[in-house]
Amino acid sequence: MKSNSPLYKQIASDIKDKIKQGIYEPDEAIPTENQLAQDYLASRVTIRKAVNTLVEMGLLEKKHGSGTYVKNKYYEHKLYELKGFTEDLGRFGAEIKNEILKYEIIKAPVKVAKQLKIKENTDIYFIRRKRYADNKVLIVEDTFLPITLFPDLTYETMLHSKYDFIENYKHYKIKESNQIFLPILPDSYIRSILNIKENTPILKLESTGILTDGTCFEYSEVYFKSEEYTFTITAQRNLK
Repeated sequence: MKSNSPLYKQIASDIKDKIKQGIYEPDEAIPTENQLAQDYLASRVTIRKAVNTLVEMGLLEKKHGSGTYVKNKYYEHKLYELKGFTEDLGRFGAEIKNEILKYEIIKAPVKVAKQLKIKENTDIYFIRRKRYADNKVLIVEDTFLPITLFPDLTYETMLHSKYDFIENYKHYKIKESNQIFLPILPDSYIRSILNIKENTPILKLESTGILTDGTCFEYSEVYFKSEEYTFTITAQRNLK
């Protein structure tokens, strides 16, 4: 293996590629540390560091007394963290791609106007994106944005991270997002985009983003392909 990066990172990258290619399948144990050390001509310390890197990324999990396994669902969203799609799945080392299905200016419908705290029929952006991780379609995202906040928003911008544009280009500070998750049976259009069968339930997220000054900067409706995307939440008991 030839690269300027440390050997453990090269090995981790190669194992990740094998997971993507299906050489190591979900719920399957990867080779032992001894076998990997032989395969990669590396020390067990280096192999352990490579494997631990993939465990931290959420691609592998260690089972005590059994071995290290490929996670069945490794695209995980933590509900207590406010992160955009690119930022969220970037921690797994996923290759993110956005495909824009609609990019237009519309009159704000009643529901959207209420969420954005603007008048009905105000001109707003409507962007529908098909979002991929490692060439897998994971979500369909409908986003509504006030033109007054983002007069310079472009088609090109929405091919990349929306939050990066808002925070690092516009220099707005995001405070929070009010979110509601709903189990739904998607219509035929959403099913076709996500490539799921009829009567397959999915999760729909309705989200309103708020800046530190209280301004509502976005309203989104997001449809998740549940078989590829999991959600975790950490609940703490209030001990007195």
